Amino acid sequence: MCITLYTTPLDYNRCTNPIGLAGRVRKTITNIVKLLIVAGLIFYVLSNIQWHDNVTYLAAGGEPERVLIGEIVGDWDDTVVRFLPNGDSQTLEIAQDSDRAKVSPGLFTYFRNLDPLYFVIGVVCIVLSVIFSAVRWWWLLGANNLNVTLFDSIRYTWLGLFFNNVIPGQTGGDLVKAIYIARRCSSDRVPAVLSVFVDRILGLTSLALLAAIVVLFYTDRFMELAIAIWSLLLAGSLGLSLLFSRRLRSGIGLKHLARKLPVKIQSLLKEIDEAIYHYRSHKAGIGLWLALGIVNHIVSVSGVVMYGMAIGVGVPPHEYFVLVPIIIIVSAIPIAPNGWGIGEALYAKLFGDYGAVYLTDTPNAGLVMSTRAIALSILYRIVFTALSLVGGLVLLFEKHRIGKKEIEEISHSA
Repeated sequence: MCITLYTTPLDYNRCTNPIGLAGRVRKTITNIVKLLIVAGLIFYVLSNIQWHDNVTYLAAGGEPERVLIGEIVGDWDDTVVRFLPNGDSQTLEIAQDSDRAKVSPGLFTYFRNLDPLYFVIGVVCIVLSVIFSAVRWWWLLGANNLNVTLFDSIRYTWLGLFFNNVIPGQTGGDLVKAIYIARRCSSDRVPAVLSVFVDRILGLTSLALLAAIVVLFYTDRFMELAIAIWSLLLAGSLGLSLLFSRRLRSGIGLKHLARKLPVKIQSLLKEIDEAIYHYRSHKAGIGLWLALGIVNHIVSVSGVVMYGMAIGVGVPPHEYFVLVPIIIIVSAIPIAPNGWGIGEALYAKLFGDYGAVYLTDTPNAGLVMSTRAIALSILYRIVFTALSLVGGLVLLFEKHRIGKKEIEEISHSA
């Protein structure tokens, strides 16, 4: 990344380390690898979707005997389901508790039967979560004595969501927020920009803490996930110790390595170091916001639970608080724009593996649950993208908005 981006966000051409031919080749190879990974994930997702409604007739021993493809007429979870086979004019009536016939909806049937009440509650939960995130960032800005209003914090948060979820490309919302806040705090750009990334770390850490706490109550079922979550938190704690402890950094020779860098980079790193070290005097406040962040993520994951109930996923609510945080954290890895493909693959894998047990006597239970999980992920993304359009309205009335040229330069610099 162009290091000057953090000190003078509008002067992209004065990079102390401009990207040469080798750098462009590396970036091209990286993008190709990312595309291949995303293509593989999309293939995995598509292969784990049941596209059409069907009825599976079972033999006396419970083994599938024959399958009818068709369309469910009405609700798929009624006590008696009406099913119209392809090429037939007569609907069949099949009891949900039948031992010989099992109805299984296709992907789009879940959307057609969406429960509006649960859906609306889910939307409210997500909106509250976004506003809370803006308030947390506002506190971080205030901790650096940056005179930014809560209104501006909320405004820039929605702008970040708009660039993250609506604008195609690899320009992340955090980077856009960083540029706008750097403009707003022109005399304190380094701590202003750094607050964006500290806020992201706080958010992901509190999300991991939520999963880590919940998984302790279900270690018999989620032992492998428990080990992964707690290992992640341990690694994060070691990283924060390295970040905030000058003695530790000096002990492993980072200070000596920094002296070998060009003077301009040394100066920038010193500013970043001072801005990070400043948060040490706000440890109680950061601890409080981590705790409040857990509460906020309870609200946000509850929104996903509501979406799951709206389409009838059939997984107990408490399991969302283990699975969904893992999906969000892994989806934050910058491979695909806004994690598209990654999130769907993880929903299919985790819900398919852990949720299939709740579909007793259902043929192809893993495929059915994966389909429901992918429907849940798509529904969540559609809603979040629609909510992110609020940022488009904010951008419309922004006097000094980022132009197309600047967006392209940011993308090339990132």
